Amino acid sequence: MNTYFSVSIIPHLWVFLICVFLLKYLRPIAQKIDLVDYPGSRKTHNHPVALIGGVAIFLGFMSGLMLVPFGLGDYRHLFFACGILMVVGVLDDHRDVPASAKLIAQLAVAMSLAIVGKIVITDVGDIFGWDDGNEGGLDVLGVPLTVVAIVGVINAINMIDGHDGLAGSVFLISASALMFLGGISESWKHQYVLSLFSVGVISFLVFNVPFGKDNARKVFLGDAGSMLLGVVLAFMLIVLSEEEGSALKTASAPWIIGLPLLDMVSVVCIRIFSGGSPFLADRRHIHHFLIDLGLGNKQVLLILIVVQIVMSGIGVSSTLWDWPDPLLFWSMFLVLLGYLGLRRALNQSL
Repeated sequence: MNTYFSVSIIPHLWVFLICVFLLKYLRPIAQKIDLVDYPGSRKTHNHPVALIGGVAIFLGFMSGLMLVPFGLGDYRHLFFACGILMVVGVLDDHRDVPASAKLIAQLAVAMSLAIVGKIVITDVGDIFGWDDGNEGGLDVLGVPLTVVAIVGVINAINMIDGHDGLAGSVFLISASALMFLGGISESWKHQYVLSLFSVGVISFLVFNVPFGKDNARKVFLGDAGSMLLGVVLAFMLIVLSEEEGSALKTASAPWIIGLPLLDMVSVVCIRIFSGGSPFLADRRHIHHFLIDLGLGNKQVLLILIVVQIVMSGIGVSSTLWDWPDPLLFWSMFLVLLGYLGLRRALNQSL
C-alpha cells in the first residue's frame, strides 16, 4: 500500500496541486506582461484571457516526473520536444511568431523524434487491401511520414483549440483510449506518463471552463499548450502502435484522434476549394460551424465531446477485434466526405 501510494498517488497529486497553484497565481503576471488573448471576430470570448494553460501543465508535469521512482530515459526525447515547443509557443503567444518559424520548429522537433529518438512509423497496415505480404511496410518512407504525422497531430490539436474545454477534453478522451489499450498490452510506463500528463490537463480544464457566469478566472492553453498536447499525443500514438506486441492497431490510430483530424483536414480542404490560403486562420472550424447554426457554447462542447468519444471508441474497438485495415482507412475518408457534404448542404439552406 505504501509503495502504491508513493509511486502512483503522490506524483499525480503533486502535478494537480502545482498546476492549480500556477494557474491561479500566474494569471495576474500574464496580464501584466501581456501574455493574453484578446477578443476578435473569430473568437468566442469578450475579454482578455491569460495564455498560461500550457505553461502550467508543462511545469506541473515536469516537476511531477522528479517524484517518479523509476527511470524514464525512454521519454527523454519527448520531454526535450515538449520543452522546445513550449518556448516557441510562449513566444508566439506573447509576440506572434511567424507561421513559417513555428512550422520550422515543429519540423525540427518531429525530425528529432524520428531520427534521434527512433520514433518512426514503419508500417501503415494493409490499408489498400492488397495483402501482398508487405502489409504497408514503409522502409525509407518511414521517417518522412512520421515527420508529417507528428506535425499534423500538433496542428490538429492547435486548430481544434478554439472553444472552451474542447482541446483539453479531446486530449483526455484520446489519452483515456490509449491508456486503456496500454493497460491491455501491459505498456504500463506509457500509461503512467500519459496519466501523469492528463492530471495537468484536468487541472487546466477546471480553469478553462469556469462554473457559473463569472469568467474572471478563465485561462487558455495558448499555442504553447496546444502544441504540447499535440506532441504528447503524437508520440504516444506512434510508440503504442509500433512497439513489439503493439497495443494499438496502426490503421486505428487516426480514429483515436478522429475529431481534430477531421476538423483539420476539412478546414484545409474548404480553404483551398474557396481559393484561400490553407494556413490563414478563419471561422471555418467545426465549433464555429455549430455556433453559426445557433447552438450554445455548452451544447457545442457536449456534441463534440460525444463525437470524439464515438471516434475514439471506434479506434479502441477496431484494435480489440482487429477490424480490416481497408475498412478503417476508407471509412475515415467517407466520414470526411460526408461531413463536407453536410456542411455544404446546410450552408446552402441557410
